Amino acid sequence: MKKAFLSAAAVAAAIAMPGSPAMAQTNEITIGITITTTGPGAALGIPERNALEFVVKEIAGVPLKVIVLDDGGDPTNATTNARRFVTESKADIIMGSSITPPTIAVSNVANEAGIPHIGLSPFPITPERAKWSVSMPQPIPIMGKVLYQHMKAHNVKTVGYIGYSDSYGDLWFNDFKFQGVPMGLTLALPAPLRDCRRPSCAIAATRG
Repeated sequence: MKKAFLSAAAVAAAIAMPGSPAMAQTNEITIGITITTTGPGAALGIPERNALEFVVKEIAGVPLKVIVLDDGGDPTNATTNARRFVTESKADIIMGSSITPPTIAVSNVANEAGIPHIGLSPFPITPERAKWSVSMPQPIPIMGKVLYQHMKAHNVKTVGYIGYSDSYGDLWFNDFKFQGVPMGLTLALPAPLRDCRRPSCAIAATRG
């Protein structure tokens, strides 16, 4: 997690260097970061915040100005934070968030403003978001395909899904229907159990 976050920060600085308007005015690179340091997603956001202690202070002699705000995992807060980065901080690049719902919100703002955005959580890259947003974690379809292939190789037929009732849960559920079902897997229930609030929730498979 720490290495990935530091890599993202370095990439963010590198992307922002080639003559953005804000940098031209201030001679520094401003990186706005909204992460989840409180609430259910704090287990992800706190290590990300702590990792910032190891980020370099400048690149090629250009100072980095890093602004970090907490969104509490709330898309509304994340939207507010992202808009502050755009209007008040004049950020060259925006990063965040720690979990999927607020990451989508940040992506929407970044794409409206035309500012590069690096998501720290898996989120759907729609054609509208593809120009300005990138997801640091590997996409759900890549992770899912390996899981489904493993299930099929071990003669798994029926899958019980327990997931979050949010856009992250939707990513997994929809991917299962798109990739898992054509491989011969079926869901144990017509609809998934979607009331889970613990990070340990995952796909649970039973042999058919």
